[in-house]
Amino acid sequence: MKSCEIRQLEAMDFQGAEALNSICTNLSFVGRNMKRFVITSCTENEGKSSLVMHIMQNLAQRNKKVVVVDCDLRKSVMLSHFGIETRGEVTGLAHLLAGYNSLDDVIYATNFPGAYLIPAGKDIANPMPLLDSPDFAQMLEALSQSFDVVLLDAPPIGMVVDSAVIGRN
Repeated sequence: MKSCEIRQLEAMDFQGAEALNSICTNLSFVGRNMKRFVITSCTENEGKSSLVMHIMQNLAQRNKKVVVVDCDLRKSVMLSHFGIETRGEVTGLAHLLAGYNSLDDVIYATNFPGAYLIPAGKDIANPMPLLDSPDFAQMLEALSQSFDVVLLDAPPIGMVVDSAVIGRN
């Protein structure tokens, strides 16, 4: 398994930290069979990726095995926004769904114990055939078997239809 380091997770004030704790506590009450959560927003730059990363870290600190899947295959900013450093070429969701890599090839262990990341990989102009494929659903099922929580960081629902397709799975 590859590894990466997340360097820039911004600190939260007391109110933000309590809101995050509330979200993570509520996720624990949805039932054992609910493992996959799609996080989206209406428009760009509303902080959904930051929220996803904070949820990942918080749940990992609660001894949950968590994976974040960067599903923004059109315009991902996750690696640059959080200063995520990897060794070598970055492979991710786009590579997996296009058949170039296996699931094990695209999962990165982070520097937060219990927290993992699947980066978007390569930007794609029209990711709908990949996101709407049986391979995407199979990947989610496999992740649900291996992780306690699967967080899907989806593109803004008000900008593109990708999130609706992602949420259907």
